[in-house]
Amino acid sequence: MNKSKIRITPSLKYKILRRLNKVGIDLENLDKVAHIDKKDVIRLLNANFTSRDFIEKTTQILGLSSYGKEIKSVKQLRKDRARSKAIRVVSMVQDTSSLEEQGLESMAIKRMIVRTEKEFLKGTYSSRLWR
Repeated sequence: MNKSKIRITPSLKYKILRRLNKVGIDLENLDKVAHIDKKDVIRLLNANFTSRDFIEKTTQILGLSSYGKEIKSVKQLRKDRARSKAIRVVSMVQDTSSLEEQGLESMAIKRMIVRTEKEFLKGTYSSRLWR
């Protein structure tokens, strides 16, 4: 893991903060979503230097290049996040209730994933997409 400090330009800082807002990730959840330390989030806002790792992880989560150029649309980012969370939730339910042993077909599981994904995108759980 590269811990070298690099200068974060005001332009990149602005692009990151703007993208956080567009995507709907608040700063309190950024450390959890990107698997980074809270002090790095504070450094992003207040310091001129931060670790290369932090910039790479943050921009990757936000669908940006390490220079702040958009490489993935907000819509696609949200869809990808909803899908991964839906798979995780359905797999937890599947593990705890032994759905496979009850003869639940793979198509039924796929439908559960799609429904859960929609709930994360536009339904009851949309506020929990980035938590």
